[in-house]
Amino acid sequence: MTARRVTLVMAGLFAVYAVLVAWRGWDFIASGEPAAIGLGLAVLILPLLSGGLVWREVRFGFRMQKLAGRIEMVDERPLDDQIAAAQADPKGWLVLGWRRLPRCGG
Repeated sequence: MTARRVTLVMAGLFAVYAVLVAWRGWDFIASGEPAAIGLGLAVLILPLLSGGLVWREVRFGFRMQKLAGRIEMVDERPLDDQIAAAQADPKGWLVLGWRRLPRCGG
């Protein structure tokens, strides 16, 4: 199974978990007791906050995958080979796709 599929499965499982937690939070609020209402509101906020964080991480991963594909299109070598070539000579020039940039600093 690819990393993309694993990520989508994990995000789906998180969505099921978030719905179940939100349901429990709504049950607390529906009880009508002040302490339970406060706890229910807190329980409702947590899935929203975590869902936003999970979405940002998944979106970041997909964007990095797309960026890696673009880098491989510029230089036909695989990304791992490009990284190895850049690390082989740490005091020399850094190779970034078709551009060669001088190393900054020491």
